[in-house]
Amino acid sequence: MIARIDELVKNRAGAYVCFSTVHMVMEAYDDPAFAVRVNAADLIITDGMLIVWMQRLQGRSEATRIRPNAQMITLCRHAEENGLSVGFYGGKPEVIASIKDRISADLPSLRVAYAYSPPFRPLTD
Repeated sequence: MIARIDELVKNRAGAYVCFSTVHMVMEAYDDPAFAVRVNAADLIITDGMLIVWMQRLQGRSEATRIRPNAQMITLCRHAEENGLSVGFYGGKPEVIASIKDRISADLPSLRVAYAYSPPFRPLTD
């Protein structure tokens, strides 16, 4: 997965990755506009054993769960080692602050180009 994300970065065309949970699947089922956004992602990564089990029942025996927090750390290390910058979007302001604090301590050479906690409401244009 790191290689795929690295490829998206190198294309410089803009991309986004979703970590799909059962909640996200149900929100997409209930809200077709949200489903369009999720399905347009350049990469959708399974986070949730219920989704993994369903994929396996559908014949995808290689399906595995990837924990977003662990993957984020791996991606940040990769970015630091390769001189890339990262951005964070979403979550509560204190979560974004905590992430930035941890990066400053653990990955001091990593450049955080963007960190934003949007208000909990529908976004406007």
